[in-house]
Amino acid sequence: MASLPDWMQLLGYLFLFAAVLAAVYLFVPAGQPVDRLSPRLMRHSKPRPQRAIDSSEWLERADAHEHHSRGHAERVATLASALAAAAGLPPDVGDRVHQAALYHDLGLLDVSTDLISKRDRLSQREFSQVWHHSVKGAARVLELTRDAEMATWVRWAHERWDGLGYPDALAGQDIPLPARILRLADSAESMLQERPYRPAMVPDEVAHELNRLAGIVYDPSLVPLFLNLVLPNYLFRTAGGARSPQAF
Repeated sequence: MASLPDWMQLLGYLFLFAAVLAAVYLFVPAGQPVDRLSPRLMRHSKPRPQRAIDSSEWLERADAHEHHSRGHAERVATLASALAAAAGLPPDVGDRVHQAALYHDLGLLDVSTDLISKRDRLSQREFSQVWHHSVKGAARVLELTRDAEMATWVRWAHERWDGLGYPDALAGQDIPLPARILRLADSAESMLQERPYRPAMVPDEVAHELNRLAGIVYDPSLVPLFLNLVLPNYLFRTAGGARSPQAF
């Protein structure tokens, strides 16, 4: 029997190869494409949607959580934005400082109210819980605002000028100016309010304490701005204009 020409043999091999591929495709059960998955599998393959929580709801939660200091975040925001203006920050940055001040204590939602209100000295374990609230607060701010810089201001709002603050032990001008502003405004507002562990301070006591800790806890250039420009006007407004503002 005469052999077939080479080109006919090659053509036969190609047809055979194509037939094998067709058989594999039709009869061998490879992975199922996504559009052939059952509805049950599709449901389990998708993440469950979560309800978004807006910023006002977070603020309401934080305010209710710190029941002994209702309105604290709003008052700190007022003081912080005024201090930002006094320090010469542009208005748009001042607006972001105001927003950061509103959010600065969101991390306390993860700290028990009993611990927040504790009268006695905190144990090392308790202090570590409080210490971590600034980190969690920064994460929430980033989630809410997508503003990474603002989140760092909240993270570092408990740093000290001398480097003994938390969570990252930053010192001096390594702490961003908005974070230094938050630290001072937060402390001053807290001093003016009654707390479970102490009575409210009068303005002269607040001034004495801020001056004493200038260059230790607080930026020494911010303290006189706060005492001479911000605090008198704040007290004048909150008193309904009943007295003239005065410097301390």
